[in-house]
Amino acid sequence: MRFPWLAALCLAAAGIAEARPYGVDDMLRVESYGQALVDPDARWAVIDRYRRYDGGTSYRYDGFNRRGLGVVMRLDLQHGRRLEPLFPQDDGAGYWIASLSPSGKRLAVFRLKDETLSLGIVDMAAREVKWLPQHPATSVLHPAPDWLDDRHLLLVEADSPALPWPLAAGSRFQAEVAPLWARTALGAQPGVSVIGGKGEAAPDPQRKLLLVNADTKDTRQIATGPIVDVAISADRAWLALLREGPETVIPQNVPVRSSDQNRQYRLSVLPINGGLEHQACSNCDIQPGFLEWAPKGSKLLFFARKPGDDWAMGALRVFNTGSGQSSAAFEQVTPYLPPDDSGVRLARAGWWGEVPLLYGRRGAGQDRWTAPRAAQTIDKALARLPCQPPALQAGSTRLLLACPDGLWSIDRAGNVERIIAGGPLLITRPASESFDVGIRANHRSITPINDNTPVALLQGRVAQLDWPGTPSRAIETGDSPITRLLAGNGRHGIALWVARDIRGVGRLMVSGPVGIREIDRINGHLADIDLPTMRPLINPASGLTDWLILPTGHSPTPHPLVVIPYPGTTFTNTRPPVLAPDVVASPVNPLLLTSMGYAVLMPSLVDAHDGMDRGAGLTAQVEQAVDRVLATGLVDSKRMAVYGHSFGGYTSLKIASQSHRFRAYIASAAPADLAIQHGALPPPDRVAMKEGFPLTSGFGWAEGGQGHMLTGPQAAPERYWRSSPYYQAEGIRDPVLLIHGDIDAVLAINAERMFALLHRAGRDVTLLRYWGEAHSVRSPGNIRDMWQRISAWLTDRLSVDRIATPIAAPIIPLPQALPAANGRHARAALPRPASVPAPRGR
Repeated sequence: MRFPWLAALCLAAAGIAEARPYGVDDMLRVESYGQALVDPDARWAVIDRYRRYDGGTSYRYDGFNRRGLGVVMRLDLQHGRRLEPLFPQDDGAGYWIASLSPSGKRLAVFRLKDETLSLGIVDMAAREVKWLPQHPATSVLHPAPDWLDDRHLLLVEADSPALPWPLAAGSRFQAEVAPLWARTALGAQPGVSVIGGKGEAAPDPQRKLLLVNADTKDTRQIATGPIVDVAISADRAWLALLREGPETVIPQNVPVRSSDQNRQYRLSVLPINGGLEHQACSNCDIQPGFLEWAPKGSKLLFFARKPGDDWAMGALRVFNTGSGQSSAAFEQVTPYLPPDDSGVRLARAGWWGEVPLLYGRRGAGQDRWTAPRAAQTIDKALARLPCQPPALQAGSTRLLLACPDGLWSIDRAGNVERIIAGGPLLITRPASESFDVGIRANHRSITPINDNTPVALLQGRVAQLDWPGTPSRAIETGDSPITRLLAGNGRHGIALWVARDIRGVGRLMVSGPVGIREIDRINGHLADIDLPTMRPLINPASGLTDWLILPTGHSPTPHPLVVIPYPGTTFTNTRPPVLAPDVVASPVNPLLLTSMGYAVLMPSLVDAHDGMDRGAGLTAQVEQAVDRVLATGLVDSKRMAVYGHSFGGYTSLKIASQSHRFRAYIASAAPADLAIQHGALPPPDRVAMKEGFPLTSGFGWAEGGQGHMLTGPQAAPERYWRSSPYYQAEGIRDPVLLIHGDIDAVLAINAERMFALLHRAGRDVTLLRYWGEAHSVRSPGNIRDMWQRISAWLTDRLSVDRIATPIAAPIIPLPQALPAANGRHARAALPRPASVPAPRGR
């Protein structure tokens, strides 16, 4: 059948007429699509389809819970009208695509069941899977195995059957500590864990690189050690192996960054068919996440520094398998490294044919794509690029680059041609998240030009599909624009994409010789939800925009307001906050709050620090944004709250200690005392540091990362004191709700100490602790409970006729002979004197 666009539009229109509030269960029912691949001969496609979020059997995987809900589906591109499971799959397990063999004969797939990860090989003709006995390792750099050819698979085998990192992030602490508790309880054996001593804090994992024969399941061991990444040369003759090395050592007077690694890395190159293993760069620390073989021949690009140097002092190097040596690829070029210290800070580089390219700066010039001086013609061509984008596509003779005004092509002589005019452009993205393909592939700066990958030019209710070198095709998208281009085949004119309307109803679409078809639909339950109204409020001083999100419908009285702050998050008139009904966003969800009847303010907060107080200026920025909201007359100045998560939770507590304009404050996963986060061991590392000494999580956040203290509390105690809401808590007079997971890397003791301090001072403070949860609450039962409690708590604390809780003096223990009137139950029974509420509004 052809795609029923008209029917879909009618359904959407009917849904709008019968609109209803969006609820927690709507969020928990959402489904999603993952990675997609198309057979090289365009016979079929495979796609990961994730079942509704609340349909899982285990929520032990934290941010990877979706992996337990996956089904690998198949679509017959020639005749199929719907998705079918590729092979029989257990409802109690999750499956997802790993990698496809070169001809499409075989597909490697993962299975997650009962906290065990397995790897299987699917015969695509027979649609049968055989599971391997080995336990795969899943490095975040490159989690999936690679096919050498249609018969041979390169697999990194884990050193134990335990669930590998990062899938174990949400359950490792519980799994390791429970047996120790049991030993202590039984009394016969010690319940002790030992870390540290002389030398390294944690042993290296001993993994194996195996070559698996898919026909016989026989294996050949190629290498061993703490292997974290493997890259195959284009001629299939060489392997680049990245191994973990010694612990990273950063002097105490140098701030640790969030992007710093727990360990150094070592790179070696070896022939696949046997031979000597060559060290690519002796006494070098290799940047993980970047390994690039030349498209022809056997030269390898990598980025390295001297151990102890900053990555800004590193250099792009080329290893030549012919000589067994490496050399600097560029001279007098300073590589560009992203300034946002978000945890991935990689050089931008790659190959244009046999010529390496690097994004960087010569002398005092601007950052741009450059070529070595030996390739002056190409370097001059690069200087004439119509824009300098972060990513390029490279063929043997030309580059493709996406600019704001279209898709451009440039040849080696510098001849420039715009092949698609206009924007915005949507580039094919087979992976739905970084873990599908790993950090190396996800952050790759230069990728080969692929005639099979379509590009979409979005033009309102119409999209233009283009393949390089072929005529474009216009697609009427209506109210469901293309949001993800998954895969394609240019020779057969096939494109696979996801179309999504504003309510989150998703449609899997395919175009081909028989026209355009809708293949599958997800999240149909969202078709009739009500959506809030969004109103921009421009800050005349900064030019940035705050966004006021209002419940649908006319209200005879001003709305109560919830402010959601997050430092560093800014918006413009054309770039509003993203409201996604089809995403499981358990904390600070504006859609849920507006469904409860609250107006929501999402202010643009410039994250500027004065060098002494990390939160300086945040309260003033929020109050100024609130002034602009109050000027609209749409919100009630006497019923306002602040709700922040993570560093937004920090902001909520910071404002609570400095302002009394708000009636209530919610702080979720908030680092209340920045000193606690300095040197903290995250829960997964409390028993055994299997991922190495946690330098980054223990110090990186507080020093050079988001905390930005630049040093430790021993060296700057006043800076930590001024910056931490815990030490300013005497200024908190209004009700506070604290929410925290017990295995959060932002340690739960932050919330516990803040609760204890405020409770002792007689403040209205409540602590919700969710057991088995990390930085975000992810278990459906916990999510439902949390939002029920948030709703009840806000209703009570923002009630118009609610009597404010008195400000109590610190409680001093009474002599033993006197009645225990200071006890919790006794205090609750005492009559509460009237008190004057703190000043609110202006």
